[in-house]
Amino acid sequence: MTCLPRAGLVLAIVGLSGCVELPEMTSPVPAVVDDTRGASDTLAWFDRVAGLPVDEQRREFTAVQSAFEKTASDSNRLRLALALSLPQAPWRDDARVISLLAEWATDTKPTLTRQVAQLLYRLTVERQRLLKDEQRRSEGLQQGEQKRTEALLHDERRKVEELQQKLDALREIDRNTLKAPRR
Repeated sequence: MTCLPRAGLVLAIVGLSGCVELPEMTSPVPAVVDDTRGASDTLAWFDRVAGLPVDEQRREFTAVQSAFEKTASDSNRLRLALALSLPQAPWRDDARVISLLAEWATDTKPTLTRQVAQLLYRLTVERQRLLKDEQRRSEGLQQGEQKRTEALLHDERRKVEELQQKLDALREIDRNTLKAPRR
């Protein structure tokens, strides 16, 4: 008999719990502000500029740099960073790209434009790291090659000295045989 009132109590609690509104679970990832149009336009601009000849790229770079100096907006900042990261451009400057985009690397309220900027920032930092690693590896190879060359040079000098000593000894023998009286 005591089970029946408990069962009723449990059913009543479960029934009432359906009326209670639980707070919504929030996602740990911040919501991205939809600026798809701006990000899309910027990426389309970069795609167009990347395919231009260097002289026209330089004109675009100068225009973007001037626009950023006049108005340091997010889109102008990203366009300048993209222009500075154009492959094989003489004005390519990874350090400046990093400095332009560094504040966006830890942005807590990202827009799509800022997420593109964060991606460019991370890729540029990684490229710099890889270049430094390659430079260190290259310097290590050069030092190793220099040590091998110095060792070979040292061996060759030692061989030359040995041959010179043998030649001197042969000359001494030759002189002694010429001075010796003939019988």
